[in-house]
Amino acid sequence: MNEIQLHTVPWQHAILDNFLNGDTLNDILEFWETLPKNARWEGTVFRQAFDKEGNFIDLWFTQSFIKKLTDVMEPKLVNKIYEEVSLKVRSVGTLLEAELDDEDAFVVDIQYINRHTSYPFHIDANDKLLTLITFLYPDKSVGTLVGNDKDALKTGYREIEWKPNRALVFKPDETTWHAFRSNGRNRRMTLNINIYKKIDNPTGRREE
Repeated sequence: MNEIQLHTVPWQHAILDNFLNGDTLNDILEFWETLPKNARWEGTVFRQAFDKEGNFIDLWFTQSFIKKLTDVMEPKLVNKIYEEVSLKVRSVGTLLEAELDDEDAFVVDIQYINRHTSYPFHIDANDKLLTLITFLYPDKSVGTLVGNDKDALKTGYREIEWKPNRALVFKPDETTWHAFRSNGRNRRMTLNINIYKKIDNPTGRREE
């Protein structure tokens, strides 16, 4: 992992190049190439959560597009990803003054979207303490768009330039408006890490 780049426009965030070790990145890409296409179409987010000790835990999410990562990826590789990134992510979170003492779940997602998919400007759910997005595939695509409000496409935004193995990290709040889209030619894959705080909601968590 290279030096952390800190930015304050349009809001505080960090950028890390070469976030994953080369062999871990290659293992993820190789796994994806061998995944049956029907499994890819059944969900766009493949998820596994960990507790503070690095043990698998189950989180209930109500959206049908979220599937269990360990149903499609060997648990050994899922563990390898966690063991490599957990300290890095928490270290950057501390630098960004995220309140990680309240951590309840460390969540690893592989997100896969179609070549024409776009997601509008939004802020993350209020139970997230830290968000990390690592660009994986393809070599060229559209990076995460960051702005000051939900109308940033009109009022102005900047793009975190897409570069494979580049990670964007930020502490979510009411100002961290961001969006993403594919480039119209290739499907888009990212490794997303979200650290959640404890919630008292018997109906479970929802993606927002």
